[in-house]
Amino acid sequence: RIDGPLPEPSVTLQRPDATVQTLRLLLDLTAGQWLDIDTKARTVFLQGLPTASRRAQAVGEFPLLPTGVSTLRFSAAAPDTGTLTASHRDAWW
Repeated sequence: RIDGPLPEPSVTLQRPDATVQTLRLLLDLTAGQWLDIDTKARTVFLQGLPTASRRAQAVGEFPLLPTGVSTLRFSAAAPDTGTLTASHRDAWW
């Protein structure tokens, strides 16, 4: 989940093998707005509403956490604004 206010947020994952995946969102969130992002399902919903998809504004790769130690970075066009709350669950495919 990414909470505003912030312009053009991005999430970058550096995997244990040093490859990097970055998901950029080409939109601005105002105060009180948030995005729910599911990287496995590749969905982006404004305010968590399936009827408010923002998938078309997502560019890059949806990062998926592999086994091992990874580094997750959060940034935006304006520093020190907004927050990222990340959660992870083990899954078998």
